[in-house]
Amino acid sequence: MESERCSQCGLLRYQCQSDDPDIGFDIRAEECHATQARVKAEKQRTRGGKKDPKPGVVLGADPFTHSRTPLEQLRIPFYEQKAKEREQKEAERPVRPRD
Repeated sequence: MESERCSQCGLLRYQCQSDDPDIGFDIRAEECHATQARVKAEKQRTRGGKKDPKPGVVLGADPFTHSRTPLEQLRIPFYEQKAKEREQKEAERPVRPRD
């Protein structure tokens, strides 16, 4: 399935590269806390006078929970909430007839 993903947007190619006018896209803002933490750490490094890491080295973010709850236990509730939000948004969207 990964080989079917678009290298630009990460969606499946049959979705994002299709000329089918029935396919549309809702644009949403995504907040990535891992990226926020990485950018903050990079800024702190440069403010502290530290040099950039050597070529090929980038900062990464490893997730954890403060409560020590296994991350896997958070996956299903996360996607259930996203499904509810998507269902609500779809119910509010007007249906457009196909050409």
